[in-house]
Amino acid sequence: MLCPHKILSTYLSLWLWIVYCFAEHQSPQHNLEPSQNPEEIFMRLFSQRRTEQINAVKGILRYDEKKREIMVNTVTQKIFEVIKSSRAILEGAGYVPGMSKFPEDEKTRDALSNILENTSLFGDMVLYIPDIASPILSAHNEYNVLLKWSLLFINQPNYWTRRQLSKCLWYLKS
Repeated sequence: MLCPHKILSTYLSLWLWIVYCFAEHQSPQHNLEPSQNPEEIFMRLFSQRRTEQINAVKGILRYDEKKREIMVNTVTQKIFEVIKSSRAILEGAGYVPGMSKFPEDEKTRDALSNILENTSLFGDMVLYIPDIASPILSAHNEYNVLLKWSLLFINQPNYWTRRQLSKCLWYLKS
């Protein structure tokens, strides 16, 4: 007989995986003009995704403490898997932020997007759910190293406004 906790954990993991995969493979096309350059389109899509992510993190707050802990653990694990694999893709492509031109190939652009979005998402979790997210970061040295790398990476080009970047860095330094 299956334990109710295992059923809940499996259900939440499956749900998060489905939501993540759906969000990762959807490309909202509204408000995009063909005359815009690829970097402008990229940043507009990034801004739209950030709104969705903040709402998702706020949605996690509606759950009871145990469900919230399970969700944050699961999402955090996925975030750092994505950052790690995206880092390998960017380094393999020779992409250097602030020095390389905006990536033309989709795989490199997706990796860049994944770094920006997942670093931001974890920052939101530290901001809104610090009692769960901060200890996870402290307990996993690899996460800490990846987070520092991704923060340095995104600080190179001007993908963020100064206000967004300083706010994110301030919350993650604690």
